[in-house]
Amino acid sequence: MLSTRRQCGTHTVKHKTQIDKVQQRSARWVANDYKKTTSVTALMEELEWQSLEIRRKIHRLVIMRKILNEQIAIAVPPYIMPRHERPTRAGNMPYIQPCAGGDTYKYSYFPNTIRDWKRLPADVGAVPSDGSCVTPEAFKGSLEALAHQSRLN
Repeated sequence: MLSTRRQCGTHTVKHKTQIDKVQQRSARWVANDYKKTTSVTALMEELEWQSLEIRRKIHRLVIMRKILNEQIAIAVPPYIMPRHERPTRAGNMPYIQPCAGGDTYKYSYFPNTIRDWKRLPADVGAVPSDGSCVTPEAFKGSLEALAHQSRLN
């Protein structure tokens, strides 16, 4: 049963490959180019399409930003512990990275998003302590700019 669960998430190579193939077929359809010699990567760049993995990451981070600024009615679960000490860098998440033993929990929303948030540059991931907040659209724009520069890993 455990091995079946590990294969269910989109974090596995098998499922990422399957999802990427759907996007690649879509790019060929939109461009109306089914030649085997055509580079799908070049088609996606021409269409200015981000990978689905990057798009999912951007949306997860935008939702987390809305949760932190109380712009969305989702509470942080009690098992996600707030950080009591001062962050070591300006962009740190105000929550502690939870330990995750199994893939099911490790790749669930909060642990995965907190891990991605901590990888953001300090100027993008900073959570203002004075109550002010960047609009979700501006935050998403910053994330898309990072993705365009290939800095959103």
